[in-house]
Amino acid sequence: MLHPQAEASYRVVALEEGKFAVEVRAPEAEPALVTTFGSSADAEAWITEQKARILAYKPGRRYSSGGFKQSAASPGVSSK
Repeated sequence: MLHPQAEASYRVVALEEGKFAVEVRAPEAEPALVTTFGSSADAEAWITEQKARILAYKPGRRYSSGGFKQSAASPGVSSK
């Protein structure tokens, strides 16, 4: 079983005031916007980390309902 976002595409989007977001488009799902990154490099790094988490996904393993761990500097996710 694949991770639900295994076939997702990612795109860095420029926001106002020099901030950035990542648009996530997965098959059969509404696009989501992950915000807010201080630079496009930070957004690209998040994409790389997200892809690594997806590759590490193990079917049948329990994951917290809160999703991924977020620090105070971590971005938020919203439906687009």
